[in-house]
Amino acid sequence: MLPLRVRLAIVVCLGSAWLVTAPLLAQWPTVLMFYGGPLKAPIVLSGADSVAVGDAFRPPRFDEARNASAMGNRPFVNVACFWGPPQNPAINGVAMADLKPEMASQHARFYPATKTQPPAVFLTSLSNISMKGRDVYGFLATVGSTNPQGNGAKIVRGGGPPGSAALFWAAPSTPPQTAIERMKALGIPTAVDVPASSR
Repeated sequence: MLPLRVRLAIVVCLGSAWLVTAPLLAQWPTVLMFYGGPLKAPIVLSGADSVAVGDAFRPPRFDEARNASAMGNRPFVNVACFWGPPQNPAINGVAMADLKPEMASQHARFYPATKTQPPAVFLTSLSNISMKGRDVYGFLATVGSTNPQGNGAKIVRGGGPPGSAALFWAAPSTPPQTAIERMKALGIPTAVDVPASSR
């Protein structure tokens, strides 16, 4: 049996770890950069704005096979999600004013509402993986290993969004109305008119 002092130290360490990680599970990206699509210039959200909107950009559930391929040609806005601390969102020492989408460790697509469809969010996994010279998104989430069977996979921080819609997975829920209202107030298009031929 371990001495009392050692047992107390273990309890304190485990309790501290729980206190540190429990809030992280309920967090959202520190900085969200909306760009492309109908936007003429990127819109960067941080602080209270990222808190108000970030709930719509939680990591996807990979047990659901739904990906953005089902969205067809529906218009979307790219979103770079930065999960680092406010003073260093990309965890690379670059100031917020100098952030670029390819520095983000997660990417998303925000699909504004249409006349017949609600808004939707689809995301990549939190890490970008490089395997034999190719970026493979969501790889860690599906295999649970950084180097399965010695195939050379490794974590690479940052990287642009994948080109294939099939690599974006459904967010856990429909974007909350409060998030949609805040995005609209900040100049992010939350509804678009899609011609019948593209539906």
